[in-house]
This record gives sequence, structure tokens and C-alpha cells, in this order.
Amino acid sequence: MKEWSIDWDLLYQNYTNFTAWEGEDAPCFGILFGSKEESRIHLPLFHKSIDGPTQHQMRSLLSSDLEMLGVIKVGAYDVGVNVPKGGIEIKLHREHLVIRDSDGIKRANSFLVDVPGADRGVPRYAVARISFDVTLRQGNEGHELASAFEAQLTIMETISFMTPDKKIISSRSTEKDKSPISGTGSPSVRLLALHCLSPPPGEEESLVPIVRVAKGATECRIVSIPVEVAAVVRDSDSAIALHKRLLEAFRRRLDQTHNMLQTALRKKGSSLEVISSLFLPSGWSRHLHIQQSAVMESEEVGVEYRRRLHRLFNLPRSFPALRTGQNLLSSTPGLLRDIHKNVKNYKSCGEVAVVRPGYDYYHYMQQGFDDCSWGCAYRSLQTIVSWFLINGLADGKVPTHREIQQCLVDIKDKPSEFVGSKKWIGSNELGFYLDTKHNIQSRIMTTNSGVEVAERARELLVHFQRIGSPVMIGGGQLAHTILGVDMNVETGEARFLVLDPHYTGRDELPSAVNGGCEWKNAKFWRSDAFYNLIMPQIPINVI
Repeated sequence: MKEWSIDWDLLYQNYTNFTAWEGEDAPCFGILFGSKEESRIHLPLFHKSIDGPTQHQMRSLLSSDLEMLGVIKVGAYDVGVNVPKGGIEIKLHREHLVIRDSDGIKRANSFLVDVPGADRGVPRYAVARISFDVTLRQGNEGHELASAFEAQLTIMETISFMTPDKKIISSRSTEKDKSPISGTGSPSVRLLALHCLSPPPGEEESLVPIVRVAKGATECRIVSIPVEVAAVVRDSDSAIALHKRLLEAFRRRLDQTHNMLQTALRKKGSSLEVISSLFLPSGWSRHLHIQQSAVMESEEVGVEYRRRLHRLFNLPRSFPALRTGQNLLSSTPGLLRDIHKNVKNYKSCGEVAVVRPGYDYYHYMQQGFDDCSWGCAYRSLQTIVSWFLINGLADGKVPTHREIQQCLVDIKDKPSEFVGSKKWIGSNELGFYLDTKHNIQSRIMTTNSGVEVAERARELLVHFQRIGSPVMIGGGQLAHTILGVDMNVETGEARFLVLDPHYTGRDELPSAVNGGCEWKNAKFWRSDAFYNLIMPQIPINVI
């Protein structure tokens, strides 16, 4: 049997989340979703039982390059799904999962290997959008909705995509044609979907329109249906491979949207407004795509809907993963997200703990605003606020420098002339802003030197293990953001994953990683400078 790579951390994370929902002794089996092309298991999910329609729904929400590959058999518990022909069957015992015995699992399943370091992280993705209108007549809404979606699926093969530099990706592309958006650059690229106006090959060129006349008054409503998708972009892609992946993404989203709207039609008075959302739960290497009705944005309905999806996809029981602020399709364009995931070839010296994913990288000179030499702490605060918003732990938006200054004036911490100035701020001001605007409490760590920062690395390690929020550190007239700690508890050696707000380059990979995010040893902190660290705390039991 050929080798299949698997992310062990995600396997154990999903099992832990499963037991949080169902209980530590709940019987279970696993379903494996992944990519045959990559020979990789991307998503192992644990369940007590699952029916066919639910399994179909799960597939419709997943990335278009993922298919069901097989199952995990836990002990003697009966696997509740059919294994695909030639599929994978991983055999293990519950104890393997409890004690995280990867070596034991590999001995019992010799085809499993670790995910290569170069393949970790989230690949680039292409985003595209279509929309269409449906006229629904009272009493015939379900049939007309089904016909509209069937028509969209019929013409799907005729859709082409245009890149920002006006290159075309279409069904006429071949395996020899290199994808025009492979390579480095922004983590996402937006494509324009183009509908072909000529009939598909083999279709009659002479078409006669048909008009149906219904006598009597009838009530009609026109519903506009947007469908936005994201598809993985690989460096090895041909243009036709990417085209097929984009079309499969649209098919899955159309299927999901149709089922959602048919359910809404059966509930009289339900909104038919559609919202496209794209999420990247912590630890995942692929996105979760959700088409939902606007009514699901309401707090009461939304909580129950999110709770169901959290349970279905082994997401945390007490930490949000699918809230509005976490929707990548509504994120600030041009910013890099979770840049630390692109730090390659790092060899740890001990125990590592890093930030919980979900933040945007803010730095000098961004968005046309020149704050060189004075704005580093403001940028660190923007990164921290973005983390709370993206993780669904706060509402609102990332503040501008002026809005931060105005807040500090409003609470009487600064004089009125502070607004619009180029005055620095420090860790105390960051704490005041977080408390005032978002009711976020913070723990302040005060040190007398950079040497003491290294000596207290254990406290930072625990912070990232238990809380996971970015940490702002200010000292020596500079501010940085700490995203992780690597500590050897035996030797005391400590290293820090530092996000640098002083970077002034473009928001592109890999240049932003090389210039703005790096593991630093303890000597990075000056021995003659005082340092204050602000460690924001988080609310609990939020979904």
C-alpha cells in the first residue's frame, strides 16, 4: 500500500474535541478526508455515528480538493460508514489517542508517515464569485428554485476565470498550460468568473424561447443568490487542473446553497438572503466553506447552528471558530494572515507553544500611512485586536492610529492634543484600549532587563498553551509582538517567535516572512532596557 501522510497534532486535537462534546468514554470511529493527488490525510474526524445525508453535507462544506479516503477503526467499535473501494483503514486503540502514541499507530499502520515540514501550513487559494437571480412564484417556489440550480450546474463547464493580469483559465486549457497564478505572492488571489455567451459544444445552435402563461394573479419574488468559493492553488498546477478544482468548488457550494434554501422555504417567513463564508479553523490545512441564510447571523439561531457544525467537524466546545469576524471573505484585503505558519526549516530547542491562529500582520507604512519611528506599538495593538476579531472574541473593527489616540483622550489618559500627534504609546495604553473598547482584561509582566525576559519565558510558554493570544512587548523605545516561545526546561535556553511591526516592505510572501517574522534568541532583548509585556486574556465558553 502506498504511503499516506497525516498531521498527528490535528488527529489528537480532533479526538480531544470529540471527547469534550461526547464524553471521554464515548464509542467512536473516524472518517478520513484528504487529497489523493498529495497522498495526504488532511482531516480526520471522529463520530459516534453518522448517516449518509450528513456525510454528504460534510463533503459539500469542505475544500474542493478533499474527498473521503477511508476510516479509522477504534478498537472493536463498528465503523458506521462504507469504506470507499481501495480506501484507507487505520486501525488503532483508544489508548493510542489518549496518550498520543504516534509511533504505536505507525507500527500498526505502516503506510502512515509524518507530513513533511515543507508541506505544512496553508497553501495559496483562488477566490471567485458568481451570482444569479431566481424568480419564485408563490406555491411553486421549491420547483423553480430546483430548476434554477439545475440550470447553473448545466452551464458550469462554460465558466472561465480571468486573473488580475487578464490571463484566462478555462476548460480549453490543457495539462501543458501552466497555471497563471502559481508561485509566490499574496496568500489569496481573486479571479473574475466569466460566463460564455455561446452555446456549449454539442448543444443545438438554434434555440426557441418558450413562454409559459399562467392566468390569474400570483405573487412573485426575485431572489439574488451569490456563491463565492475558494480553491487551493498549488505550484505544480496546470491551468486545467485549477479550472477543474474551481468548478468542483462551485458544484459543492451550489449543492450546499440549494439544500439550505429549500430548508428555508419550508420554514415560512425565513430569509432567503445568502451569505458566503470561508473559515480556517485552528490546526486545519484546508478551509471550511459555509453558505448560510442571513437568519443564521442572529444570535439565537446562529449559536445553535454553529454548535451543530462545531460538533460535526470536531471543533472546540468552548472557543469560537465560525463567527462572522472569522470569515476570511470579509477580511481586510491585502493583509497577510497567520504569517508565522510560513516560517520554514526551524529546529526547536525544547518545548514549543505558539499563538492560536487568526490574526492579520500590521506593520509600518501599511495602507498608505507613514508611521515610521513612532507607530510600532499602535501596529502591535492592531495585530492583537485583529486576533480577537478574527477569533470571534470581540466585535467591531481594527482601530486606526487616530481612533486609538481618541480612546485614550476620552478616558482622560492623554490630553486632547494627543489626537493626530506622532506620540508613542506603550503596554499600559494597549491595556487601557483593550479594556475600554472590548472589555478585554490583560496581565502585565514587568521585567528589569532583556535577561529577565528570557528568565520568565516559562510564563510566556504557559500563556500560549492556555490562552493563545499575541503578546506585545515594549522596551528600549521599541515595541514587538511575541507569537510563540521555544524553551528547553532543562538548560533554560529560550527563543521567541517575534512579529516585527517595523517591517516596511510589501505584504507578500516570502519577503514579509523574511523581513518581519522570525525566531529570535534571548540576546534579541537588550540587557540594559526595561521591558513590559501585555498578555491579553480571553472570555471562556464562547461559540
